Amino acid sequence: MSGHHEFIFTLVPIVYSCNFVIGIMGNSMVVAVIYCYMKLKTVANIFVLNLAVSDLTFLITLPMWATFTATGYHWPFGGFLCKTSAGLVIFNLYTSIFFLTALSIDRYLAIVHPVRSRRFRTVAYARITCVLIWLFAFLLSVPTALTRDVHNIKDSTGTVCAILHPTVENVKRLKDLLLAISLMKSLLGFLVPFVIIITCYCLIGRALIRAKHIQKSSQSRDDEVLRMLAAAVLAFFLCWVPHQVFHFMQVLTQLTVVENCAILEIIDTAMPFTICIAYFNSCVNPLVYGFVGRNFRKNLLRLLRCSPSGAARPHPSISSKMSALSFRASEALSLTVKTLPTEEATFTANMRAFLFFGLVAVALADVTRFEGDKVFRLKPHLAHHVTLIKELAQSIDVDFWSPDSAEQVTIDTDVDIHVPAKYLNIVYTTLSQSDIEHDILIEDLQNAVDGQADSGPSPRAHSYTKYNKWSDIQAWMDSIAASNANLVTKQVIGKTYEGRPMTVLKLGAKGSSTKPAIFLDCGIHAREWISPAFCQWFVKEAVSTYGSDNQMTSLLNQMDVFVLPVFNIDGYEYTHTNNRMWRKTRSRRSGSSCVGADPNRNFNAGWCTLGASSSPCSDTFCGYTPESEIEVKNVADFIRQNKQNIKAYLTIHSYSQLLLFPYSYSYDLAADHSELMKVAQGASAALSSLYGTRYTSGPGATTIYPAAGGSDDWAYDLGVKYSYTFELRDTGRYGFLLPESQIKPTCEETMLAVKYIAAYVQKNLY
Repeated sequence: MSGHHEFIFTLVPIVYSCNFVIGIMGNSMVVAVIYCYMKLKTVANIFVLNLAVSDLTFLITLPMWATFTATGYHWPFGGFLCKTSAGLVIFNLYTSIFFLTALSIDRYLAIVHPVRSRRFRTVAYARITCVLIWLFAFLLSVPTALTRDVHNIKDSTGTVCAILHPTVENVKRLKDLLLAISLMKSLLGFLVPFVIIITCYCLIGRALIRAKHIQKSSQSRDDEVLRMLAAAVLAFFLCWVPHQVFHFMQVLTQLTVVENCAILEIIDTAMPFTICIAYFNSCVNPLVYGFVGRNFRKNLLRLLRCSPSGAARPHPSISSKMSALSFRASEALSLTVKTLPTEEATFTANMRAFLFFGLVAVALADVTRFEGDKVFRLKPHLAHHVTLIKELAQSIDVDFWSPDSAEQVTIDTDVDIHVPAKYLNIVYTTLSQSDIEHDILIEDLQNAVDGQADSGPSPRAHSYTKYNKWSDIQAWMDSIAASNANLVTKQVIGKTYEGRPMTVLKLGAKGSSTKPAIFLDCGIHAREWISPAFCQWFVKEAVSTYGSDNQMTSLLNQMDVFVLPVFNIDGYEYTHTNNRMWRKTRSRRSGSSCVGADPNRNFNAGWCTLGASSSPCSDTFCGYTPESEIEVKNVADFIRQNKQNIKAYLTIHSYSQLLLFPYSYSYDLAADHSELMKVAQGASAALSSLYGTRYTSGPGATTIYPAAGGSDDWAYDLGVKYSYTFELRDTGRYGFLLPESQIKPTCEETMLAVKYIAAYVQKNLY
């Protein structure tokens, strides 16, 4: 062991002791925070956890090294611990630099090759990498352990943990082995990883510079991980460079390149201090995470708040989501009151208030927020652009607004996608590397959600220019049927998965004979709020203009109109309470954590072929069987029961400003294609006459994209000749978040198109 100055025997043990205390506490908290709060769900967290464990394995040897130095290099712990401790020092060197290298490579792949690398940047691969690092570092540290042993000090009762004393015949072999160990330490423990890490950072920097011109501003988790990693790497090199420099000089003395006695004395004196600095790295990393890692710091504070003995821990049910509770909040309050003694009335009242607000907080916590999320419009002009968009969809969780899924992306078709904030860096980098033409339609999705409703007091009466909740729509149906008994009849056609009644309003003058009919539904897709708004508008216009508008009067005298104001009631309610961007139904199937299916892929029309997904988690999931969704079956049963009378089927969606007709599940033209096109073009012209809004007409598959299992195709195949799908305003500026200020003009112009189709059907009954 090097060093002959007396103060070394005092200073070094103090430094070792400080490193031990700080390092054990800090790295233990790192392990606790990651395991308890951050979990092992990301590659970075797995590597950081293993880095902390590596530091802990080394730190447990520091008390022995402190004792060894404080006693003037006397080792009282035996030969096994001498070998083990010496091996763990080198083991920690290798594992630390290897895990930092692995983290750097992971950041390089995440930022420079975000799409292609996602299949490899998985938890499974990260764990395999960790196992390989541990094994490789162990093999590299074994020679160091084998060359250390305890020796008696001449003319003393003390023992020292030092390099083996070679026999005469083994001197050269031992020197060669020690030289090889030293070279490995310099090359594999420093130089090679240093080159790899620097290369990764240079490539990352170049990629970020290239992406900078399209990325206006976004802070993501990748930014934080990159900053934290950069700080950890910098700390490692600042701590280990001094030791590596003097170690390399020591290697030169072994090679007899340096033989100057003064230099040898400098090396001998400096080594204990450089080792102290190097060992300090094991307690620096937790400080780096705390100061640089905002997410780590937040979770550390959570851990510290729960750590004092006797501190109350929250009951598991309070941290559960509202949907997981087996009873309602009011029932919970009632149950709580009944189980408490009457003399604790005051305490009961406080607990009731606490529980009530706790449950409210839990419910609010379950609401999906979209701060920082953006909506992009991508314009793939080349085949590899299409491929890249599909790969992106497989790699990260993006929400396709138009088309409905990645499978429907084609060349020269605009693609609107909602990108969560945490994936923005990946998308920006992908766009910069691929030169895909793009625009940002919505800068901050949460701002757009918050801005959808018009400001001002809520109206007392039912409003046709507001996006009404289901409870309001239900009350409105009761009211309008009661006040217009001569024209409006309610009929419940079934219940939704969650038990809500599906009510059809039958509009038409009362008569003794059965009349031909039109079926109109709205709100198949939950997030398309303008759709139910139109159905309410249509009913209002029908009853208010009957008797004054000749066309409406004639229509309701000669025909009936069945109106289903909200098809997907459960999903629609969920968009008002939990997730504004929800699309599907809310059905559940045991054995699957995925919720709901796309009702407009669940009809038995080319079911689950083109443009539909068999994956339960997909937004275009076709369901487990045709009509597996109870809402779809209820509507299909009703139309089948009335198929002799129903002559037209109209379904209202958004967005894109389209008027579509069969087929969407096939590229074949419908038997009535020419007539359907003529009617659609006439209706589009009528719509455009009011505000100049332009609609595109045509078969679904060729006009936008193929989509099997749609309600209009199913109705047409059933024999309902005039089957149409409306995609209302707009063309992407607001998308599904059309402001309430546009409800009135949208409904007014759509009313003209629907009346045009109704008039044509009325004149061309079959």
